[in-house]
Amino acid sequence: MPECNGCLEKERMALLKIKAFFVSNGASDYGLHKLDSWVDDRSANCCGWDLVKCNPLTGHVSDLSLGKLHSGFADGYLFLNGSLFLPFEDLRGLDLSLNWFHGFVEDKGQWRALDDILEL
Repeated sequence: MPECNGCLEKERMALLKIKAFFVSNGASDYGLHKLDSWVDDRSANCCGWDLVKCNPLTGHVSDLSLGKLHSGFADGYLFLNGSLFLPFEDLRGLDLSLNWFHGFVEDKGQWRALDDILEL
């Protein structure tokens, strides 16, 4: 089988929304540094971005290591919107540890759609 050399546009755009979420909600210095490689450039291969792993055969994002991206010192509480992860059809691992989430946006079915993630 041939190896995939890039990420899917739908998933690249979803990653940029995740970046915007963390940046607008007080990303830590570590988080800002790690998200620097996530650029809004159609020719960018998001499979090569920090914190992202892709299935080499399909190009789908398979793992996201998003731990420690939020500083925990931002004003107010940080609530995670699970719908940010819906575009990732092949997501098997999702690390959200140490982000100081206070809770989740009210469930509208988004977490049920993520039942296939093996490591959450």
